[in-house]
Amino acid sequence: MIQGGRTGSPPKSWPSKNKMNHEKVFNNKKIFCVLLVFKTWRLSALVVILFSHQVFAQTVIYPAASTAVPLDYLEGTARDLALGSAFVGIADDSSAIFFNSAGLSGLKNPELSLNHNSYFAGTFQETLVAGFPAGDFGGLGFALNYINWGSLDLRDSFGGSQGSYNDSDVGFTAAWGREWAPGFSLGLALRGLQQKVVDNLYSSLAADLGLLWLPEKNLRLGLAYLNLGTPVAGDALEQELRGGGSVLFQLSSRTTLLTALSGTWNSSNELASAQIGAECSLDQRWTLRAGYQLPFFNNQIGGFTDFSAGAGVRFADLTLDYAYLPFGDLGTSNRISLTYQFDLPKEIVKVQVPVTVVQPEVQPAPASGSPAVEMHFKIADDPLAEGQALEKEGKFKEAAQVYVTALKDSPQDDQLWSALGRLYYQLGRKTYAIESFENALKLKPDPSLANWLEKYKTSSSP
Repeated sequence: MIQGGRTGSPPKSWPSKNKMNHEKVFNNKKIFCVLLVFKTWRLSALVVILFSHQVFAQTVIYPAASTAVPLDYLEGTARDLALGSAFVGIADDSSAIFFNSAGLSGLKNPELSLNHNSYFAGTFQETLVAGFPAGDFGGLGFALNYINWGSLDLRDSFGGSQGSYNDSDVGFTAAWGREWAPGFSLGLALRGLQQKVVDNLYSSLAADLGLLWLPEKNLRLGLAYLNLGTPVAGDALEQELRGGGSVLFQLSSRTTLLTALSGTWNSSNELASAQIGAECSLDQRWTLRAGYQLPFFNNQIGGFTDFSAGAGVRFADLTLDYAYLPFGDLGTSNRISLTYQFDLPKEIVKVQVPVTVVQPEVQPAPASGSPAVEMHFKIADDPLAEGQALEKEGKFKEAAQVYVTALKDSPQDDQLWSALGRLYYQLGRKTYAIESFENALKLKPDPSLANWLEKYKTSSSP
């Protein structure tokens, strides 16, 4: 018996041959799927499974569509999950493709992420995520998902064992995010999903919509509506509405604290949950994370659960993240992510501008009785102010381009070199930051900056 207003009869679209057999296999897989749904902290699709005294009399309590395509509920990176999946209001890297595609508009560098997730009963998942900045077009993201369900029992309509089988499912996502007004970004994600049950394939197409608002530099608010798509084997996809925000605190020159809060509602309004997460970073290299989910219902799962934790370390452009997710009696999930961030495009990052200190020529004073000297003044644009304004809006590439263009005309401007150095330092581009600061010091010696630069050169921070 399946509660929640649905019956246990197989969809009419299933093949007529061995109907009961397929029903048992599909239900068995649903049981396995919904447990994994819970293990990925997508509590909007939480499933509680109870077995009665008869082997084939099952009581399954779950949102009907949540397991229509279970792979859809197994997404996210180690960073996302360690933060309790409170990521809709953060969405600041390529994994925004899973939570709020509008966040792809803020990608500064191309990213490639490999993610491994280990579950119980021999089940594992591999996810490949890629994100690319696309200039005025915004940002693009792609994800390829693969999950191996391990060995599942196959039984006929009388409960007789028919052996076992191994199934694997795949999913592909393409997403786009773009800033349409200062601080406002919109995103769209399209997903192709496929589930295999013995010899039958069930597919679906779905779309997600995302909105991200940055009212201030360190404040982000997000909203996303997920799973607008076609039904699978007669089951409609469970649609979700997510909302949340995040605040970044600069605790010191070396330490930042990111806090996030979000909530999830499903289309049937049967389940809701809240998520909270925190991330503390030191020197933009070492990171500790923790998260907690508050379900607004009784999930009937015993033991230590509803908590997540993780850590990360960055080596230059390579970042390694880990997430630990205990699920009480169900066991523990471990997710590992390896992300490589590529350099900015050469024409923006590498500045080939010769540094030449031009000594002003001393003009002799006009002799008495000489004709009056005619002087012309021109009020020029202020590239320094323009670049700083772009930085406040989070448009770091545009700001770098302003500084670079201005330095080609004024290579002796120490303030522009300093501004460019600070920008590269914030972006973690150590080599280019050092080069820019050295050029600034050649033009205008500054003992405090020189001392700091020597320490920065020998530090391990990027």
